[in-house]
This record gives sequence, C-alpha cells and structure tokens, in this order.
Amino acid sequence: FPKNQSTKAIVFLTDGQPTAGITGIEVISQNMTLGNIQKIRTFVFGVGEDVSTQLLDKIALENRGEAMYVRPNEDLSAKLTCFYETISKPLLVDLSIDWGGINVSENFPKQIPNVYKGSQLVVVGRYSKGGPANVKVSGELNGKRLEFPLEVNFVENNKANRFVSRQWAKTKADSLIQEIRAYGEDPQKKAEVIKLSKTFQFTTPYTSFIAVDPVKVVSNSDLDKFRSSKQANSLVSYQPSQGNWTSHGNSNIDDTTDYRAPAGQVPTIIQNAQAKKPSLWGFFPAALLVPNFKKAREQARGKACCANMRVILGAVEMYNMDHSVFATKITDYDVSSPDSFLIKGGYLKNTISRPEAGCKYGATGDLTPG
Repeated sequence: FPKNQSTKAIVFLTDGQPTAGITGIEVISQNMTLGNIQKIRTFVFGVGEDVSTQLLDKIALENRGEAMYVRPNEDLSAKLTCFYETISKPLLVDLSIDWGGINVSENFPKQIPNVYKGSQLVVVGRYSKGGPANVKVSGELNGKRLEFPLEVNFVENNKANRFVSRQWAKTKADSLIQEIRAYGEDPQKKAEVIKLSKTFQFTTPYTSFIAVDPVKVVSNSDLDKFRSSKQANSLVSYQPSQGNWTSHGNSNIDDTTDYRAPAGQVPTIIQNAQAKKPSLWGFFPAALLVPNFKKAREQARGKACCANMRVILGAVEMYNMDHSVFATKITDYDVSSPDSFLIKGGYLKNTISRPEAGCKYGATGDLTPG
C-alpha cells in the first residue's frame, strides 16, 4: 500500500478453510497481524456452507475490522457491491471519543468503526456518575484531524431511555460471542452472555425464550384471593360463555373497574375437560370414545384467547421499543378500532378476532415493569 492520505481497506473473501501451505489457524492469524504493519482495517467476508468462523473472527478482531457472513442463498455480488459502495466513501476514520471527565466503562464496540456515507455509528457504555460534560468526537479525513464537540448531560436516572440498557447488554453479548467464536469457549464469557440474556430478555446461541404461560392451572375454588386484590399488572380478557375474566374469574367486571391480582400470582383459568369414558354402543363389539365437544370448544376458545393476548403483548412491546413514551395500558378499543395506536401504527395488522361474541381485551397495571 502506498503511504498516502487515502483511506485503505483489506477485503478478505473466503470460506476460511485452510487447504494448502500453512493450515494452522493460529499461525495464519498471527502472520496476518504481524504483516499488517500499517494497521489497515480488514473486512472479512465468510462465504460458503462450511465457514471457519474461528479464523475469520480472529482476523477481524485483531485487525480493526469486521466479519460479515454471506449465506448460501444470498446474492454475493449484490452484497459485495453494496459493501463497496459504502466503504468507498469514508466520512471519518480512526475515531476516538473524549468523554469530558465522565467515568465511562464497558464501551461497545471495543474498536470504534469508521463512519462511511449512509452508515451510522452507535457506541454504548456505562457511566458511574452523571452530570454535564463536554464530549469530543474526533477522527481523520484525508489525513486531516477533525473534532466535533458535543455538550452532553449524563442523567442520573431517566425512565424514558430504559431501552438503552438493553441495547448495551445485547451489544456486549454479541461482542463476547464473537470472542468465543474466535478464541474458543470461555466458561466465564459464556456465563456472562447467559446472564445478560436472562436479565435483559433477548435470545443468544445459549438461550431461547418461548411465549408460554408460566403459572399452573387452578380451579375456581383457588380464585377467592384474587377477586378483590388490586396490586398487579396483567393482561386480561373477558369471555361471556365462561362469565369471567381469564386472569381472576370475577363475573361482575365492567370496563371501568380496576381489577388486579398480586404481582407474579395472576393465574390463567383453564377448565379441566374430561372425555367420556369408552362405552359399548349398539351391537358393535368395540368400544367407542365419545369426546365432550362442549368442553373441547371451551378449551379451544381459551387457547385462542391466550394466543391473542400474546400477540397483543408483542405489539405493545414493539410499540414501546419505537417510542420514548411507553404505552403502559391498553383497552379493548386499542385492539378493535382501526384508528387505535396499535393498528394505525402498524403494530397490529388487523383488529383482534374474538373467540366468541362479547369477548373483550384490556390491561391492568403497568405493562412495562422494571
């Protein structure tokens, strides 16, 4: 590479599988790092069905670059063309951030990438004490150092920006996972990824989440303690055929009363439906199993109701991720009117269908705890 002021990059297009000459991953990555004396950013494209992520992630991590992977069914030429269009127009390279005296730690990404035309840069981290600060972002363009001062107030507590902590946790977990892929599994890093995943509720290669109701099935005789309590957050629905709301079983609920159950103790009412025992009928020598269709229909309605409730909660969560002011409650209008914020905003494609006539949906308490 000539020593001029232009921004340089190395693009490594491979499946990462050494097949000739030096085949040791550690030796190859070490040779790459030692040979890159100008510390030129290396962009790695992993292509193929059997990609060695260990080698490619090591090269990217140790040469200030990024690793990108092209799936077998993706258009490689289109992805490469788009990538080239991006890196061919650098706006600011070799960035650094002066936090203005604020004690900042655990910044991610650890290696701040360049800023190219059409791209954005997001840096997340933690600070121990808030206050006003003069932050300075600096970088180079065509060999000239540029600085951008910013007056920033690091707040002590702000509920409107709670999504930032989840963004930080997800970025940290992704960084740890890349290190695990590059250098092998580390029990401490794996445990940290799992802890972050469970605390901030996102999936990783080590964790997964399934939308199920975690509470046990209860009978009507167990519901007395829930009928008058007003201390929980829950999504509820009313089914006329059962004469109650699925969360607490009160048969005299209206749209204005605030019915709530203790936090963490909101049961879903599911009636046990026993099929009739096999019996001999007519002259047939075999026993016939006659199901209880009425109970089966009630169970089907209950399952449909619970499925709708999960869809509604998912829509509210997506809305809250897009807005600084969270939706903490919903009413039946929000899931049944085309003009509601969920449907008009595209968070629900259509109004929620009802398992039966007169069924209602709503919420009590704050839907965004913590």
